[in-house]
Amino acid sequence: MSKAIRSTIVNNVMNGAYIRQRKFANWGSVIEDSIFAQQKEFERKLVMIQQAKKNKIIK
Repeated sequence: MSKAIRSTIVNNVMNGAYIRQRKFANWGSVIEDSIFAQQKEFERKLVMIQQAKKNKIIK
């Protein structure tokens, strides 16, 4: 890598050119959101199953 290219990259870093990359702005949030959604769905289904078993025992 030439000195000019390194100098340009360093100047860009110092000026914050690489800080606001919109491409990676929400990186990982989809995964986290889907995990939380799956957990809520599982808990909702678990409650329904537990209530159904409880109703079978009572009847």
